[in-house]
Amino acid sequence: MVEASTSKEIAVPFSFKKIFTPEECTTLVGAFKSFDKDKSGTICASEFKNACKSMGHSDVTDAQIQELFKKVDKNNDSTIDWEEFLEMMVSIA
Repeated sequence: MVEASTSKEIAVPFSFKKIFTPEECTTLVGAFKSFDKDKSGTICASEFKNACKSMGHSDVTDAQIQELFKKVDKNNDSTIDWEEFLEMMVSIA
């Protein structure tokens, strides 16, 4: 049985479409999907750490990654969902 979160399409909310170009939206969807290795629809702490490393941040300590993860995980559910990911991308863009 396929879980609902794995089969639903990731949509960019209208508020973010005002910030990102269509090309950037496509790139962000692809990035989120590639970081979400277990296809759960969220990025867990280990996936986030791997994402940071794959983006060339190999010099960042585990403690720094954990601190950043906590800042991005606004609802404190121990995962980064799609909107939290977009908010993070806005803050670093």
